Amino acid sequence: MGRAARGQLLMTNRRLICINYLSKKPFGAKIEDYSDRIEEGLRNEGSFEVSLGKIIEAKSDRILGTGYMRLRYSVDGLRAIILGEVWQPLYPLCYDLLVICCFDAAMIIIGTFAFNRRK
Repeated sequence: MGRAARGQLLMTNRRLICINYLSKKPFGAKIEDYSDRIEEGLRNEGSFEVSLGKIIEAKSDRILGTGYMRLRYSVDGLRAIILGEVWQPLYPLCYDLLVICCFDAAMIIIGTFAFNRRK
């Protein structure tokens, strides 16, 4: 369990939990211990939980004296199954570029027409 001025970081055997303290003023958060009231703390705005099975990397570091924790986790465990191991776009790149060029040409023509009709 870790406590800071803005929130509390908890880890159980199933999940990692970040609970933000409630505050009405920018630096006036009331510091509370939510270790025995996790579900209540998760209702605070900005609080979240991540299943330990979805965590890819957790790294603690400092930038200019300010500590932070970088957390990478998978959003959808079935993404590789749904999209396949190597995702392929629906159309080749040349079709995408052709659509963009046609759209640009249409906008140039419409813009020129509108500019010429201006009084």
